[in-house]
Amino acid sequence: MNVAVALVHHPVRDRNGDEIAASVDWVDFFDAGRVTLVYGVTPLIVVHPAEAQKALVHRLIAHGTSEARDADTRGRFDHARVVDTLDEAIACASATFGRPVTVVATTARPGPDRLTVSALAARIGEGEPVLLLFGKASGLTDAVLASADAVLEPVSGGTGFDHLPVRGAFAIVLDRLLGRA
Repeated sequence: MNVAVALVHHPVRDRNGDEIAASVDWVDFFDAGRVTLVYGVTPLIVVHPAEAQKALVHRLIAHGTSEARDADTRGRFDHARVVDTLDEAIACASATFGRPVTVVATTARPGPDRLTVSALAARIGEGEPVLLLFGKASGLTDAVLASADAVLEPVSGGTGFDHLPVRGAFAIVLDRLLGRA
């Protein structure tokens, strides 16, 4: 399968819409690692410019790949990569697939020209290499959304509440794209 995901910590928005770098949350990372394994998605790319935050992710990767782990869980995070920027994430995914990827941003914000899940699933089914971007905090910045090749339609349960935790959105989107009905 030609699908990679990036858990983007920068550039993202805070609740006021200002650009920030969000902290790495070990629960989000562990859950993303598990979800990507369930759906055969690789690599899982963590984007963060701060050395201390990248060091935390490297410790989490080491924890999940330790020989001390039992055989069922060993290697859980050996498909994870850590990069400073979105450009590096795109380069990493493109190198993995041996060709340029289509960058698809996710957001809870409605807007024009959103790509439907079924349209993206069809493109993936045809072998198109895709990098899905998931933003921490209050989501990806407007600049990231504008620079992506496509923006996926928001996850909606029909209630009007649209701010899922990133690990929830991550699981729902991957299941809708790659899950078996």
